[in-house]
Amino acid sequence: MTIRPATIEDVEALARIVRSSYDHLPRDHVPYEMPLYHPEHHAHAMEDAATRWALLCEDGWPAGVAMWRMLPGLAHLHMLFVDAAYQGRGYGVRLLR
Repeated sequence: MTIRPATIEDVEALARIVRSSYDHLPRDHVPYEMPLYHPEHHAHAMEDAATRWALLCEDGWPAGVAMWRMLPGLAHLHMLFVDAAYQGRGYGVRLLR
């Protein structure tokens, strides 16, 4: 397991992680459509210089993502998602650290 900064080349993987993170929930609890499901949303968000992105990979496969906005005197967690296939392994906690 490794954690590295996410880049614009990772936007497809970020969208996939977000979508798959809902796989274990009942369908009526899953948002029908969210901007986070689409790579274009992440590409646009990465244009914000105040964001910091972390991508967790297991054996080279993107499995989790976290994103913070860093403002003077404030760090705000905006996203934390773990692929459903990798949930329950403590990866969310590692991304927070």
